[in-house]
Amino acid sequence: MRLWMSGEIWHEIAEPFRLAQLEVESAVNKWLAERDYGSGLVELAFIPMVTPAGIGYPSERKSFHRKARKLECRLKLDYATFAAATSAHQRQLIVRGLLRCVEIARSKRVSAFDADRLIGDLRQFAAECGWAEPPPSHRVT
Repeated sequence: MRLWMSGEIWHEIAEPFRLAQLEVESAVNKWLAERDYGSGLVELAFIPMVTPAGIGYPSERKSFHRKARKLECRLKLDYATFAAATSAHQRQLIVRGLLRCVEIARSKRVSAFDADRLIGDLRQFAAECGWAEPPPSHRVT
């Protein structure tokens, strides 16, 4: 399986987003290359939408292309939170969106794909990279 990322990003946060996106995408793809979660999903396309309220597409889009075995998720990340976040927290926000994509794959019942195992493994990998969610009492939003 391979992760592909792009983004619909407001110009004021374009550079910090680009740096975070490149780091997360590269690390996750290297990590995924050593694992097998089944043949039902070969590409996960994650396109975060990080724009101020009222700008950009009004709703998220999620589509599974069964023949290509590709899941495309255009998910909103809160602009104000991302803009105010530290670089580590920005990566956490991207990973949180990526985990939502895998949960969507599970809800779409992608066959021959172990979404539950990927979710658990991805959470552990994110923790090892320092991108895990902080405990609820310390969570920064």
